[in-house]
Amino acid sequence: MEALLRFRYGTKAASEARDLPYRRLELKVGQPGPWFGATVVLEPDATGKTVEPVPLPQVAFCWKGTHEWNYVLERRLDAGTVAQYVKAVPGTLEIRVMGPSPADHQRIIQKAKTFGVNSFKKVH
Repeated sequence: MEALLRFRYGTKAASEARDLPYRRLELKVGQPGPWFGATVVLEPDATGKTVEPVPLPQVAFCWKGTHEWNYVLERRLDAGTVAQYVKAVPGTLEIRVMGPSPADHQRIIQKAKTFGVNSFKKVH
């Protein structure tokens, strides 16, 4: 935790984020907003002066009428974790796909589809 605070307040260079002993320290976003509940890692930003959260490849599900998102990391994505979303009535389920690259997005969508999740729609 101390190392994270050093990055936050600039006493440790952001470029050293990759040198943490727990290199892939995963954090859950706890601040209300569109990423609430998502899992991220800290990476240096483009300037190398600060760190920014980068989402790990994951998919999130939310039933319409609720505000509770269920985030599932790609490595935990299996038939059991998505079973309740497989036969969703059209228009009742919202899905978010997160990851650092378009390739991550496509891979997660394809993996979820292999387990029967077909409620994906293109968002621009």
